[in-house]
Amino acid sequence: MKKMIIPAIFLLLLGFNTFAQDNKCVRGGWVVDKDPKGLNVRDSPSLKGKIIGNIPHAKDDGEQAMLDIIGYSNGWLKIQLAESVDGTTFFKETGWISAKKVAASVETKTGKSAVIYFQPNKTSKKVGTIPNETFITIVGFDCFGFRVSYKGKTGWLSANDTCGNPVTTCP
Repeated sequence: MKKMIIPAIFLLLLGFNTFAQDNKCVRGGWVVDKDPKGLNVRDSPSLKGKIIGNIPHAKDDGEQAMLDIIGYSNGWLKIQLAESVDGTTFFKETGWISAKKVAASVETKTGKSAVIYFQPNKTSKKVGTIPNETFITIVGFDCFGFRVSYKGKTGWLSANDTCGNPVTTCP
C-alpha cells in the first residue's frame, strides 16, 4: 500500500507545481499579425489544432492585442489572455498562437544593451547582446525569459530585459 501512496502523492504535488509554474511564469508580448481576419487561437500547438478563438486585427495602436504568454512548443506560444491596450478582452482562456505573429521588445532598466545567454540563467555563457528598444523574435520560453534569435545568434533573454507593451515602456 505504501508503494502506491508515495508515488500518488508525488504526482499530485508535481501537478500542483506545474499549475503554479504556468501562473508565475507569465511573459508579455503583442500580436503583430497583419491579417485583416485576425489571428486564430488553437487548442494545440499546430495548424491542425481546432480554432477556439480569434484575436482581431488592430486598426490603430489602442486596439493592439497584448498577450499573457505562459509556454512555447515548436514555434507556437501558449497564451492565457489577449486584451487590447485600452482594456478590451479578446481571449481569456488557454490556447496556442504562432510565435511568428508575436513581438516583444528589449527594455533594460539601464537603457543599455541586454545580454543573451547560452542557457536560461545569468551564470551561463554570454552569446551576445541586443540593443535596448529592439524587437525580438521569440523561439522559446522559460520562467527565466524568452529564447530569442537576433542577427544569427540564438540565446536566452532575461524576462527583466523584455517589454510586452507596444505603446509604452514597461516599469
